Amino acid sequence: MKAKDDLENKGTSLSYTTILKAEMICSIILAFGVSSVSQIGVFGFFGSSHTSSIWLIYPFSFFCCLTMISLFKSLSLIFGGWGMLVMFPINIMGIFSSGGPIPLSTLPLVHRIFSYILPTKYMVDGMRALLYYNGRLQAGLGTALWAISVYFIITLAIIIAFIIYSSKRDNGNEEEGKVQVPVDNEIHAKD
Repeated sequence: MKAKDDLENKGTSLSYTTILKAEMICSIILAFGVSSVSQIGVFGFFGSSHTSSIWLIYPFSFFCCLTMISLFKSLSLIFGGWGMLVMFPINIMGIFSSGGPIPLSTLPLVHRIFSYILPTKYMVDGMRALLYYNGRLQAGLGTALWAISVYFIITLAIIIAFIIYSSKRDNGNEEEGKVQVPVDNEIHAKD
């Protein structure tokens, strides 16, 4: 909203719907960039070994990045200005409850509970199945794809609902700003 307010102050205006759509396009570009750089770093620079093809690992990585971006975007839409404060603990809890840096069995109960609620555990399990178990669905990839897909669909639905709502609101504001002129379709003869 700050960008929209700045543009309005300078005499140019973009609708909130246009800004949301642009943010979604930028989110896709960001997810593509992050997953590309991470793949280049992990497999190109560090030379990490993997049992499945990079052509399977990359789309999964891209899907995980896109899901996390849409999760954080939906939280920012729901909570508005407080969205950053809500995202921070979710991100921290997601890191610890993912089972990546520290095994879940050694963590307190609250982290194990959050591991089933947040998508990060499923992302780590899916990546582990791709790296070490030849991408077998039974090794955790199937559950990971299902859970991440549910998160993605729910967060995308929230974002689309906000876009539709803001589009209706923007169209209502445009109608209020227009001058209504009655139009008569009859031809009148001049006397």
